[in-house]
Amino acid sequence: MQNMSYGSFIATHRKKSGYKTITSLSTASGIHKGTLSNIEKEKRKPSLEAVKTLSTLLTTTTYKELMAVCGYWDMTEEYKETSKRNAERFRIEFDQLTDEEILKMPFAHQGKALSEEQKKIFIKELRKAFEKAVSEKPNLDDSQ
Repeated sequence: MQNMSYGSFIATHRKKSGYKTITSLSTASGIHKGTLSNIEKEKRKPSLEAVKTLSTLLTTTTYKELMAVCGYWDMTEEYKETSKRNAERFRIEFDQLTDEEILKMPFAHQGKALSEEQKKIFIKELRKAFEKAVSEKPNLDDSQ
């Protein structure tokens, strides 16, 4: 989705979803083929209703992604909140796990599974990083 205009985004997902032509998507969606053509050429921004309809047919994307790429939804804040919640969840869960429990988990780097020794090193370094992060006071002075 990054750096893709709404027209090319919709055209790409139309094709990936099995609609080879604008006419085939028009037939399925009830949106006039001229309107769809203008949307893909970015001569016309899709209406909210059109985005909703397209989201049910373009199976390789989501309603939120379509809303965002068409300028109706700012996913930046949602991404930040989700990332923050996931980071907090991981921190809490990681703090509660023993090394033995972590060693049972599958870890991989660049598609290659880590050995038990590599996992032990990873756990040790990660625990050090957590301790350092928790013990350091945040620098609130942006002038440095």
